[in-house]
Amino acid sequence: WNFRAQKGGEYEVRLVTCEARAPRGGDDWEGPHVVEVDVAGQKLQGIIEDGRRIQNDRNPRWKDVYTNLGRARLEGPGTVTVQFAAKRIEAAKGLGLTLRTVQLIPVQPGQQSQARPGERQRPTSRRSTRVKMEQVEVVSPDGKVSLTVLPNAERLAFIVKRDGVPILDASPIVMKLDGFDLSSGVVFGGAERYEANESYPWHGMKSQASTRYNGARISLTHDLSLTKYVLEIRVSNDGVAYRHVIPGKPEESRVPDECSTFVLPAGSTVWYHDLSGHYESAYQKKEIDSVGSGEWAGPPVTFKLPGRAGYGVITEANLVDYAGMGLEGDGRRGFVTGLGHRQPLNWPYELRYGRDEAKRLGRAAAVSGTITTPWRVVLTGADLNTLVNSTIVSDLCPPPDPKLFPQGIKTDWVKPGRSVWRYVDGGDGSFDGLKGFSEQAGQLGFEYHILEGVWTRWTDEQIRDIVQYSAQRGVRLLFWRHSNQLRSPEQREEFFSKLHGLGVAGAKIDFMDHEAKETIDLYEELLRKAAEYQMVIDFHGANKPTGRDRTWP
Repeated sequence: WNFRAQKGGEYEVRLVTCEARAPRGGDDWEGPHVVEVDVAGQKLQGIIEDGRRIQNDRNPRWKDVYTNLGRARLEGPGTVTVQFAAKRIEAAKGLGLTLRTVQLIPVQPGQQSQARPGERQRPTSRRSTRVKMEQVEVVSPDGKVSLTVLPNAERLAFIVKRDGVPILDASPIVMKLDGFDLSSGVVFGGAERYEANESYPWHGMKSQASTRYNGARISLTHDLSLTKYVLEIRVSNDGVAYRHVIPGKPEESRVPDECSTFVLPAGSTVWYHDLSGHYESAYQKKEIDSVGSGEWAGPPVTFKLPGRAGYGVITEANLVDYAGMGLEGDGRRGFVTGLGHRQPLNWPYELRYGRDEAKRLGRAAAVSGTITTPWRVVLTGADLNTLVNSTIVSDLCPPPDPKLFPQGIKTDWVKPGRSVWRYVDGGDGSFDGLKGFSEQAGQLGFEYHILEGVWTRWTDEQIRDIVQYSAQRGVRLLFWRHSNQLRSPEQREEFFSKLHGLGVAGAKIDFMDHEAKETIDLYEELLRKAAEYQMVIDFHGANKPTGRDRTWP
């Protein structure tokens, strides 16, 4: 590409690219490309992301993508030859990228770079000499399960095996921060290995949960933004997990996003539900090869491997200060991570909150301070019994706060139990009729009675009456509330203090219906306030279980 420079000096180097025309139509980009430009012997490199689903004026299918590579210096006026090279990172089908032009923009003295605000000046040395990754393998204590991070610095990827048989094929990791793809172009900084053997009391399918695991904290640096972070891996006898920890100052607000993929072996069978009803949709059974691009699944996604090689589950754990994870089929045996802002609108949320509110939540959320993603979990076992009896999701979550739960799950007011509930059974909904439900709960030996919004029409005297009547029969009460009435600290304080003062044991919080970060944050705020008043919570219209019941018993 020949460029006529009117004078010497510094120039911003910008690429204008678009997607290459596929020979038979369809998308031909399929992921990011490494690009290199040689300007008068000065080599600059960068990443161009997938430009599909956006348009340009020349072709309705594609949009021009602008990529700032940094600065180059020209010694004087004259014709400069610019050489351009690119390669696809993740595929072997050839280039999916068309160069529209290379722009050299004169930089005035004292002018800031035209790169995005906050972007650091990119190094000008060859990328191949800067990025370097080493293979890191973590094996379970029994030696059967392994997670291996592959030695590819251009794109982090991992494989999972059990007894030497693939549970996941090579699966790319895509962790983004403020638009930078931190998983592409990494510098390996070593791996700190650790191991642990833990046990804790539990209310699940066993009274005592125990886990042994081996782990590694892999230190990495993204070569373009110079962002340092840790990819942490943990492998136990029944599964693997990984997460990202990106240090940050408390006042620093950044926007994370993820598009990592879980690639299942050919011939696998999957069971999952879509997200049309949030987490209240019907499950379906499919062969992984028939799961189309754009088909969404709500974790946990269960799969059976071919050749009687066992079973697996894909889900997440310790979901805190972050958006929840959905999974989108890519049409190539993969499920791609999609955070709450990217998930399709479900009808329960549209019905209760409307499209405008859903549109507001369709933007990626910022996180302040250090960003710790949830664990991305792959549970595996030879049979379904292993999956059902696994505690890997709760194992990955922190124990209860001793200030709120002095005896952990054995704290005296923490009482799990069964409940009666008048809603669609046509029973007597009068005050005396509902007292009758408490009587029946006592006869059944049930611990709770859930009351819907009818309680808001009762006087405090009536509430105390039914609380006392139920208590005489060994039954505690939970009162319903719409979650949109508990958004502010003042609303939460008023609600829980009122119920606590009237002797009500807890609350049924309804219509969460979304996995945006602000909804996940609301779970935590509600749980903390309930614990302060020593009250239990029943969440309804809720998302997947992520181990929250270990931290908040």
